[in-house]
Amino acid sequence: MSENSLLQTVGQPWLEARVDAALREDLDKAGDITSAATVPENRQGLAELISKGEGILCGADWASLCGDRTEPPVRWEFLVSDGEAVRPGQVLARVYGPMRGILISERACLNGLGHLSGPRRQKRPNSSRERMRR
Repeated sequence: MSENSLLQTVGQPWLEARVDAALREDLDKAGDITSAATVPENRQGLAELISKGEGILCGADWASLCGDRTEPPVRWEFLVSDGEAVRPGQVLARVYGPMRGILISERACLNGLGHLSGPRRQKRPNSSRERMRR
């Protein structure tokens, strides 16, 4: 866990409650009927999360907890830490496990990461002298 991690900032109970709510909202009472109908139960898989643009990652803990709380559970492995800058085309994470779990997990994961992460902004000048030089 990085020193900038979401879990350290908000705490386990808060994070678990929000992830559980996101998964409930996504799956409703019927569960993931599309994956159940189209993906064999024992099919294993691997997927990669790739950045579409420059930004700052936030939410690795969110994604990992999404993977832990889906049924069947999957494992998210992040290659960058919260607070790190990312570039277009960069592989940010890999998720391993049963394909049904990957498909369930990725929807809640991507929604959370999309809200938590942000675009990379230029450094603000921190003195009037720096502002004048621009």
